[in-house]
Amino acid sequence: MIKHIVGFVIFTFIIGTSALVAALFSPVQQKFKSVTVSSGDHYTYKRRKRCRRKKRPKPRPHFKRSYRRELRSAGIIQAIYDVRNNTLTTSHDVKKMSYRRKGATHFHFYVKDGAGTRHVATERVVSNLQAPKIVGVFDGLKGLDTYENLYVISEYKSYRSNWSAAPRFDDTLAVPVLIKNRY
Repeated sequence: MIKHIVGFVIFTFIIGTSALVAALFSPVQQKFKSVTVSSGDHYTYKRRKRCRRKKRPKPRPHFKRSYRRELRSAGIIQAIYDVRNNTLTTSHDVKKMSYRRKGATHFHFYVKDGAGTRHVATERVVSNLQAPKIVGVFDGLKGLDTYENLYVISEYKSYRSNWSAAPRFDDTLAVPVLIKNRY
């Protein structure tokens, strides 16, 4: 009798498992509902009168001329050169300079000695144009034998300008470089 009960339980388990597997893998047909749609205005096609992209207005000629005449300068207030670390720390004043302007600030270094004024190096500084302080490493100043009469002139140049020409030395724009950690 026990054999019959155990056989019936195993048979029920096998049949139940196979029925469950068949039910899980068989596709179920769904009933579709028919929906009536009213023919309102929001279903009809309407042509747009304008493009969604907003067109940029062309700049006016007088605006271009006034923008070109605008003073763009980055004048150095103070420059300190650290001989040990070969770094130059400059505090500068940026006048009427837009943060969207494309360009770079150039530092032109000059030495005044008994023979006259000579151009030593020009370094291009890539930084935020509105930053009040620039700290940078300048390799052009490493080989100088004396730092006594070293002057720097700051100049803003746009990417369209000719970068090869160094400006003439101007006493009004030149700032003497203070020397730190000389020995």
